[in-house]
Amino acid sequence: TLLGGDDRDTLLGGNGDDSLNGGEGVDLLLDTGGNDCLDGGPGSDFLEGDGGLDTLIVGDGADTINGSLFPTSIQFLPPYDPVSFSHTSLNSLSLPPGTDLTPPATPLPPQLLSADDTGIVGDGLTSLRRPRLVGSTEPGAMVYLLDETGSILGTAQADASGQYAVQPDAPLADGMYALQIRVRDVAGNRSGLSAPLTLIIDATPPAAPAAPQLQAADDTGVIGDSLTAVNHPGFVVTGVEAGFTVRLVRDGVTVASRVGPGLLSDPGPVPDGPHIYTALQVDAAGNISPASAPTPLVINITPPAAPAALQLQAADDTGVIGDSLTAVNHPGFVVTGVEAGFT
Repeated sequence: TLLGGDDRDTLLGGNGDDSLNGGEGVDLLLDTGGNDCLDGGPGSDFLEGDGGLDTLIVGDGADTINGSLFPTSIQFLPPYDPVSFSHTSLNSLSLPPGTDLTPPATPLPPQLLSADDTGIVGDGLTSLRRPRLVGSTEPGAMVYLLDETGSILGTAQADASGQYAVQPDAPLADGMYALQIRVRDVAGNRSGLSAPLTLIIDATPPAAPAAPQLQAADDTGVIGDSLTAVNHPGFVVTGVEAGFTVRLVRDGVTVASRVGPGLLSDPGPVPDGPHIYTALQVDAAGNISPASAPTPLVINITPPAAPAALQLQAADDTGVIGDSLTAVNHPGFVVTGVEAGFT
């Protein structure tokens, strides 16, 4: 029994029962008698039998039996590859003519698909747990995505031009990964491992920032009454992590942003009436926090109508009534036409 590796394996059997478990690659079992079994796994596999019951377990790749006149049984396992038979004698320790034994070139490191680069472009950071990685290799080759432990995370097949896009089959946890590519051509030959692509997965959104606070200079009414005559108000936002982007949102629409905590101004002009301001922060990977608590604000830049003319109070009209003449040096006046609550 020979347990092969991932490359080409050859077993020249004797008169006993021989078994070759070839793994990946092109595998050849040459038999001189006995009941023999070739489980070639992925890749092109060749069983050249003699006397005895010979079994070929086919895998992913083209599989061929060159048997003797003795019965030969085939055990089919998915995927069901074509199996060709020919009754020829074993003449040499060689594979059939034209067999491709040349491994594919070692691929270049994969690249993160631009649409999945959710942070700053090229910073090796994404908020997607199943990011797509792209590259090129031999047309039709199988592409394997591996992590730093050698575990296969996902597979794909290169198209007719050799382009591929592969992504993890299962969501990745937050953390740093060294992702590599290995390919296997249509004949089953395996390439070397690519250099790693270092990628950080960060899919956890940050906490909500504090509610925006109207800056003191723009609080033109009674302090803290949520009323202002400024139609481009500024707000101070705290509770933002350093390096994160904070957004000022008015009535559900982002109107300003900055990096880190500080002052954000609504460029306006904001129409008169009630409005709701909130804030949110975005981390380097592009994760968006929940919205802050709301800050209601009423904008009123429309001046009130002029009040009625001043009327000298009767007690101070010491001369002829209505002659605009008085002997009082601290006259009082009655003012009308003023809205309730106005000063």
